[in-house]
Amino acid sequence: MRQPILYILTLAFLLTTAGEAYAAKTFTKRYKGERREAVLEDLGEATGYTYDMNPAELDMSKPVTATFKKASVKSVLRKVLGKDATFTIGKGVIHIKGKPIPPVITERPAAQADTIIDNDSLTLLRWRDTVETIDCRWTMRLLDDQPDIVPPAPDSHALKGHHLQGWLGAGYGSMGYGLRAADGTAVGTEHGSFAGLAQLNYAYYFTDNWGVAAGVGFSNYCSYGTLNHTKQWEGQTDTDGETYTHIARTHDWRERQAAYMVDIPVMVQMQYPVADRLRVYAGAGVKIGLPVAADWSIRSGQLEHQGYYQRWNLTLDAINARDFYTEQAADFGTDKHNLALRLPAVGAMAEAGVAYPIRAGLDLIAGVFFNYTCNNLRPEDGPADGNMGWQ
Repeated sequence: MRQPILYILTLAFLLTTAGEAYAAKTFTKRYKGERREAVLEDLGEATGYTYDMNPAELDMSKPVTATFKKASVKSVLRKVLGKDATFTIGKGVIHIKGKPIPPVITERPAAQADTIIDNDSLTLLRWRDTVETIDCRWTMRLLDDQPDIVPPAPDSHALKGHHLQGWLGAGYGSMGYGLRAADGTAVGTEHGSFAGLAQLNYAYYFTDNWGVAAGVGFSNYCSYGTLNHTKQWEGQTDTDGETYTHIARTHDWRERQAAYMVDIPVMVQMQYPVADRLRVYAGAGVKIGLPVAADWSIRSGQLEHQGYYQRWNLTLDAINARDFYTEQAADFGTDKHNLALRLPAVGAMAEAGVAYPIRAGLDLIAGVFFNYTCNNLRPEDGPADGNMGWQ
């Protein structure tokens, strides 16, 4: 009766050993985009299997995304290899055989082909009108391995280095003077008009945010002055030897004054990103202005000359022979007269706006600018009281 008991104990031991061996051949792990090569290595280490295969027959870099929980070796291989290969499992060895790659048909002309890519690893050609067979797998690997064939998007925040800047601007400008008599009383009003700016700068940004710039430009300023004032010259003598007071009355007497300047700016600039393709811009500095032309002309109004004789308490007008007459602006036509300016002018400038990169190396900046230039009128030669009440 002892021998049957030994058979039963031996069978139980063999079944237990087989169950333990089977349990050791299961695999548990999670993958998210891992290379096929890495998954096969993990499977071999976990189960003790080795591989009999030709790696050139498989795309070993193909990504695997899967979760295995106590999966058999066979189910793991089916998931990882898919339809790219067949396999058999021997005693401690997994035999893998890649499947033939079906040809891909493209068009090819009888003429010379266009070379799209030609390097040490692959030559890729393009044809039309005839038939050519290429290896689809290698073509896809080439496109995946060489992303540089697609130009990268420009870095809209990289500014460090040299820049050439062109500026065009238009707005409001004024000569900025007050129409006042010698005693300081107001004798009229002044207002500005159109002002323009064209400028070319060289800028160097020593960081991606800060730089310095210098350049040359052209700008203009224009003002209109309207005079309503009475000016008197006492102790005048007429042709008969009589003493009188000469009176000049201006009625809406309007003059236009314009100056045209060559500018040399020197400034500090700042640009800072506030969005993926948007930067704020600011600049400030000094500007030297050299007037190249300045003139004034009469536009409208009238100038009335009168004479007051204190001896008779009498005011005379409209007597041309005694220089008592009224001048109209139309009498002066379109004559322009020189306007003397001090030179050079020194001023301050400030700019602010936003910058938008159109493409690599080219930005568009839009904003506002402010210039304040000190360039006084030079007094004309002649007696100090020879003006009409303003200058």
